[in-house]
Amino acid sequence: MIRLNKYIADTGICTRREADKLIANGDIEVNGQKVKKLGALVKSDAKVAYKGKIILRKQSMYILFNKPSDQQPAVHYLKKIEEQFSQTLQPISCFSDLVSGLILFTNDRKLSQKLSNEKLQIQNKYKLELSKEITTEQLSKLTAFFHSVKVVQNTSSTIFIYTRGLVQENELFKQFEDLSIEVLSIDRIEYGPLKKGALSRGNARELQLREVGFLKMLKG
Repeated sequence: MIRLNKYIADTGICTRREADKLIANGDIEVNGQKVKKLGALVKSDAKVAYKGKIILRKQSMYILFNKPSDQQPAVHYLKKIEEQFSQTLQPISCFSDLVSGLILFTNDRKLSQKLSNEKLQIQNKYKLELSKEITTEQLSKLTAFFHSVKVVQNTSSTIFIYTRGLVQENELFKQFEDLSIEVLSIDRIEYGPLKKGALSRGNARELQLREVGFLKMLKG
């Protein structure tokens, strides 16, 4: 059993507070009966109607997408992913079109707001290909700014950077620009507890329950 106002809000037509107004106004029917009681409970399989039209709760869905390195915005792939999973989704955890790699799509508005919070401490791991090798001095400056910087053995033109927040993604470009280093590509290979694994470029998969649980447990 769930509260009727939550059921209505889960359909996406309004917020829970606005749903209370619809209930009080007599605009909502449950299994053919008008319900005006605030706080009313309904079964998850109840037939709920708004002004005579059946409304359905949306199934919460969480889709991890491996964005190609074609500098297209995340919304460029939205229609394809929505058709694949038969849900209306929105991309989160992405800022620059120049960054490829992991992007999360969801219809969970609450989680989307949480993950978009600039104060959220969520680790991201990026792989960067540079136009030239970086010096020890430049590496020291990068390490001082980002959470962690690692250089691939035998080639200091390929580096890994760890950040602790989404807002720092935009700083990736600025920091290298200040060091007069051209960045050839930036690829996000980890987003919090989510990793690429076998997910190839241009493909998407639904998150496992434990992965969704990890995201919901993240704290600011």
